[in-house]
Amino acid sequence: MHEVDRTPLVPEEWIYKCEGNVNIILTYIGSDEDKVGKVLRLRKCAEYESGDNAEVHTFSYVKHVILPLLGTGIDPGILVGVPVEFLMQIQERIKSSRPKYRLEGVYSVEIKPKSGVLCRSGYVDDTSVKKNTCRYCMHQYYKLKKKEISRPSCFCPLDLYSKDSDRVLKALNALVDDPQNNMRLYIDGELAWHGVMKQSDQNKDYRKELQNILQNKKFSEGDVVDSYVKTLHDYLSRSNILQPIKCIQLMDQLDVEAITVIYQQLLLFETHEQIENSLFNNALDSNWLQELLHQVPKEPEVDFVCKQSLPVKNSMTQDRVISLLQECSTNTELAKSMLRLFLLSQCAKDCSIMICFQPSSGAYKVGVVDMDPKPLNKLTYYLKNDQQINNNYCSVNSSI
Repeated sequence: MHEVDRTPLVPEEWIYKCEGNVNIILTYIGSDEDKVGKVLRLRKCAEYESGDNAEVHTFSYVKHVILPLLGTGIDPGILVGVPVEFLMQIQERIKSSRPKYRLEGVYSVEIKPKSGVLCRSGYVDDTSVKKNTCRYCMHQYYKLKKKEISRPSCFCPLDLYSKDSDRVLKALNALVDDPQNNMRLYIDGELAWHGVMKQSDQNKDYRKELQNILQNKKFSEGDVVDSYVKTLHDYLSRSNILQPIKCIQLMDQLDVEAITVIYQQLLLFETHEQIENSLFNNALDSNWLQELLHQVPKEPEVDFVCKQSLPVKNSMTQDRVISLLQECSTNTELAKSMLRLFLLSQCAKDCSIMICFQPSSGAYKVGVVDMDPKPLNKLTYYLKNDQQINNNYCSVNSSI
């Protein structure tokens, strides 16, 4: 059991930064040097599983599974215990106006890079659109159909993950033009610029809006947006953080279609709860962790290109995939190993990169957040969503 730090925290030293479906993030604004630059992540207990066991499991997963896989760029942090009184005071504080105290000149950019790989599963037919078009670009048209966005973005994650500087710059500029929920800018702890996911957003000029913000902050001389994009490119290049993330994404060689078959076979031997509990628990006391670390690619072999005329080369032949499925039907440990690889890949496809820097000093830090384990019960959703996105994209293409 990991020790929980129960050092008292002062509510007045924390301000609201952002929130997702599961967590609220607070930024430290006090004078304790050990906490400067730190954030506090509070789970929304009312709607999601909570309690010490859940938090310890997530902490253990990030520290003992994700950190060795990435090798750098992620800080598992420490577990902090807070009393109910602290939470109640924080709840009141984030409803009211923000405090006047601010750090000066600190920029934090959140980028959701999404999936940087194409489907390479021999289980999926080579004629499938998944073999030559990236998930994000297909998903844009499904979001457009559901009226979640007003126009498809020109951003392609395959460009961002590329080792070609021109392609990376193209991807970053596309995010500036239409960030949706894939790029956010925080200045001195406050959300200053971000996309809006709604149909009425069609004529919004995000580049101009960002330009005005950066000019007001005297970000740089000359073209401030160009300087901003090149700064992000520089820090991403220096950190090389995208390549380890891409390597984890490549760990799944079967795709959700084959993984669902393996999961259904596994249910013949164990319940869903038994399978879920055995996947990532007891990382330090299990052989599967060392086996897992040996399976992550050291360096991505290729730069994927979206909308190629030819399908991407499969990671294993169709015969090998069928043989593997047959093995998994009787070997539960092998089946669980395949599930782990898939869920880890999904985790890496849904993470965020935080680029924090101070132009006046040149100091910067690049890290990865939101690498919590993906629950196995999302497998049905993954498959259904995959089918809907693919079918919609094929329908759109056939009508053009």
